[in-house]
Amino acid sequence: MNKTLRALMTKIQWQRNELFQQQQALETQGQQIEELLSASQTRTEQACAQPARLLPEQEMARLNFMMNEQQEQARLYSQQQEIQAGQHSLTEKIRRLDTELNMLERYQEKQKEQARHSRVLAEQQRADEWTLLRGEPV
Repeated sequence: MNKTLRALMTKIQWQRNELFQQQQALETQGQQIEELLSASQTRTEQACAQPARLLPEQEMARLNFMMNEQQEQARLYSQQQEIQAGQHSLTEKIRRLDTELNMLERYQEKQKEQARHSRVLAEQQRADEWTLLRGEPV
């Protein structure tokens, strides 16, 4: 039973470590997306500056560029939300695994305490039997 319990606890710890690694990967992706969003917003702001003279071709190209940047920003925002949802999911899974580990550790401690208590009772019983066999008053 003890080997099984240790194996289960080790498995849960491995799963927990894998989830931490996945969470770190998602954080890295989230940071990269934030950098891309920031760069895109900067480019959009620069494109919004009105020139002194308006040329139709340049104005159409500028508006087209701004629309493309806004679409890119929307795509990046949705990716960012997906990453945040994934991080939340991983956090919940990690919390669940932590709870399972704590429960298993408490169970293991309880089993050790019960075994210790049983040993003490057995020792007392042997001492009582020995005393009775010797015929000494208790």
